[in-house]
Amino acid sequence: MIKGVAAKLGRGVLVVTVLITGLFGGLLIAALFSHTQISLRLIGVSVIVLTLLACFLGAPVAYEITPDKALLVKFRVGRRIFFHVKEYHLAREGEILFGLRLWGNGGLFAVTGLRWNRAPEKGFFWAYVTDLTKLVVVELENGKKIVISPENAEQWSVPG
Repeated sequence: MIKGVAAKLGRGVLVVTVLITGLFGGLLIAALFSHTQISLRLIGVSVIVLTLLACFLGAPVAYEITPDKALLVKFRVGRRIFFHVKEYHLAREGEILFGLRLWGNGGLFAVTGLRWNRAPEKGFFWAYVTDLTKLVVVELENGKKIVISPENAEQWSVPG
């Protein structure tokens, strides 16, 4: 069994988070003081607040590989379980290129969701990352890959 908290926001994720939050803050102020109908302002404010809240609550906070070989990804609200872990290791330089985002968050509080990379050995993978410099690749017995970023990434270098 191995566990770790999610790494603090890395530079890339932090920059995206600050920029998007600032943009949303500006939009929020503009929506509150615009001369549009109150219902349109309410919709705009609601979309901004719900987007920020969903991304914040959906960011990973901890990871664990249980004794029964399941990867548990914990979020601020909820968790996701991947069964039948085959192996895990630190990502080698250039091994994970985030490629095309098919579904998920591109950097607001975390990089999460389903990704695709055209390199044949990469293909589709799930990402639950807060720091792009502390990547661990978890491979399941069915060939699926999950990329995580625990603060103690170096302890994930030897499969348990």
